[in-house]
Amino acid sequence: KVYLFSFSQFEKDDKAIDKIIDILPDEYKERVEIVLFDSDIEEYLEKYAKMEYMVCSRFHSMILSILFRQKVYNLTYSTKQDNVIKELKLFKKYQKIKNITFETVLRKYYFKSVKQNKIEKIAKEAKRQFNNLDECINNDS
Repeated sequence: KVYLFSFSQFEKDDKAIDKIIDILPDEYKERVEIVLFDSDIEEYLEKYAKMEYMVCSRFHSMILSILFRQKVYNLTYSTKQDNVIKELKLFKKYQKIKNITFETVLRKYYFKSVKQNKIEKIAKEAKRQFNNLDECINNDS
C-alpha cells in the first residue's frame, strides 16, 4: 500500500496528488491512500509516524521522517532542502524533482535513515544556534 501525504493546501499538494492518481494505472489506484492535513495534527502525525519508507519532496516531510527514523529518499524542489541535506551531510543520494522522468526507478537501497547519534548532534548544535543573540539581549538588559 502507498500513502500520499498532503502537507500544504496553500501549495496545492492536493492538486499534485490528483495528478499522480490520474496517471496511475487503474490496477494500482486501489492500493493508494490519500492523507490530507485537515488541522488534526495528532491524527496526521500518527499516520505519518507509521510509515517505514518515505519519499520526501517537502522540507518538513524530510525533517519529520528523520525524527521518526524512517528510511528516506528525497525528491527536492527547493534550495532550502538541498542546502540542509548538503550542510548536514544527511543523505548521499537525492534527486531534484525537475530531473525525474517516467523511467526513473527508486530502488529500496536508495532509502536511508539518519543515524540517531547524528540526529542528537544536530539537535545539540541547533540549541546553540541562538546563544549569541541571547548574550546580546542579556547584555543590553
